Amino acid sequence: MIPLMREHAAPLAALGAGEAFVTRGELLVARLKEAKIRLDAACKELPPTLAQLCHDKGLLYHLTRNLVRVGRLEFTLEPQQAARFNFNQVRRERGVSTRPRLKKAKAGSP
Repeated sequence: MIPLMREHAAPLAALGAGEAFVTRGELLVARLKEAKIRLDAACKELPPTLAQLCHDKGLLYHLTRNLVRVGRLEFTLEPQQAARFNFNQVRRERGVSTRPRLKKAKAGSP
């Protein structure tokens, strides 16, 4: 992603993605890679059964999160149908919402 940002630096600079933005992105990518290396090392130290349990738990979380997001999108415009499936309880807003939202275009943008 960073090489693409450098390749298209001129058009992105007009959007506020200048050299400082790209440099910050590089630093964040480096930190993510470092964290991934540490996580992989910690996972290799786990017993195989515990590692499989952690993998299965993460997969279940991922699939459940996707299912809830799809449900939210599906029932957003149909509150009566959401109530039939008792989905309104899942939609309670608490703290930071992870609900997918449509981005609104700024005035004057194509």
